[in-house]
Amino acid sequence: MKKIMILALIVAFMVSMLFIGTSCKEEAVTTETTAAETTAAETTAAETTVAQEKVTLTFRMHVGDVESQEPSVWGAVEEFMKQNPNIIIDLSGTPGGMVTDHLRTLKMAATSGTLPDIFWMLNGVAREMAQAGYTLDLSEFIENNKDITDEFLPGMIENMMLDNGFVIGLPYTGFISGFFVNRSLFDKYGVQIPETYEDLKEVVTIFKQNDVVTIAQGSKDSFSTWVFQLMLCRYGFFEKLDSILAGVEKYNNPDFLRCYQKIDELSKLGAFPENGTTMGYMDMVAMFKNGESAMLNGAHALAKDFETLDFAKDIDFWWGPTFNDGVGNQQLTTFVPGPPLVISVDVKKDQAKYDAVVKFLRFYYSNEGQEIMIANEFPTVVAYDINKIDKEKTPVLYKLYEAAYKPGWVPAKNQPDLAIPDIFVSAMNDSIHGVINGIYTPEEALNVVDEQLKEIIE
Repeated sequence: MKKIMILALIVAFMVSMLFIGTSCKEEAVTTETTAAETTAAETTAAETTVAQEKVTLTFRMHVGDVESQEPSVWGAVEEFMKQNPNIIIDLSGTPGGMVTDHLRTLKMAATSGTLPDIFWMLNGVAREMAQAGYTLDLSEFIENNKDITDEFLPGMIENMMLDNGFVIGLPYTGFISGFFVNRSLFDKYGVQIPETYEDLKEVVTIFKQNDVVTIAQGSKDSFSTWVFQLMLCRYGFFEKLDSILAGVEKYNNPDFLRCYQKIDELSKLGAFPENGTTMGYMDMVAMFKNGESAMLNGAHALAKDFETLDFAKDIDFWWGPTFNDGVGNQQLTTFVPGPPLVISVDVKKDQAKYDAVVKFLRFYYSNEGQEIMIANEFPTVVAYDINKIDKEKTPVLYKLYEAAYKPGWVPAKNQPDLAIPDIFVSAMNDSIHGVINGIYTPEEALNVVDEQLKEIIE
């Protein structure tokens, strides 16, 4: 009997110990779970606080009315703010819409420490700002966002990079410039859209005989020299650029002289309007839209407007003439990176601002952001499937992309005025217009540029 009682006591003791052990384990698990829940709750609360924090970014563009003149940028900003209501982007233009005013204002802002957080800038000036320490190196963004940046077209990032790897900005759009062509006028007078310079001369002669302006070209706004810049690329512009800027080689060299002689010859053949000195860019556009010129030296921003023309489906796009005495590859396009969006270096001092900028850039260059570009007929920074473009509804945009993806043709390293200092740009444009209007001989025009370049070389 005693043995039975002792055995019962032992069993009871073991059961109680088991219960106590289990209870301890349950208590420990409960304690750990509670701690984990507390940590998660604290993290969620912290994330909520960050998410609720209002961040305002200032964004400055070079045009007067961003909504109408740069609708792809406007649309991207509006959509981004809808999806991110706690990030406010204060997007503004430049009063008067003059690029020169924009450049001057932002240069002053850089020296006074009041740059906008994000801003549009010409490549050459952006390089100067980067070297002076005013802007943020975006190589970190590129490296940390490969899912986005690996989709960029060749050259889009390389053209934004200094020799030391510093990335001055990212192109705000792809950029396309060349000749818009009214094919119906070519058909009317029985001529083909030219390919070579010799072809172009023949076309000019026929149109001149029929009182039709071949190329709508004005000089009142100096920036409209795009096709002539591509002609310079076909005479070795980028192969010579470093040597010219170093003072080793002159702008007045035999290759560039041949290029300027071609421009002079076109002028003497009557390719341009007689009142070109008084024509501004919009006058050139109006001449083409009214069917008064066979071609217009223009850029992609005109495409959306041209879609509304009665002859929209008769508009072609041409990269300008090739030359049998040119330098290097003649099958060059100017589907190049547009001017960069640049970030102020001060953004990195505010983590919330920096995170907001990264988030915006990711959206802007995402597929969704690039579709906003296409919807507004601006070329994308990433490759785009031409078959997704409705050539019935947007025939002009389709022609731009058809030319951009023409088999065997490759982009020039850049468009010259997007890659050189603004003093150089002004001198180059002045020299080209001077030859078109008979103010300079080709040799005098080249010397004008060399004189101006002394300021940046010396």
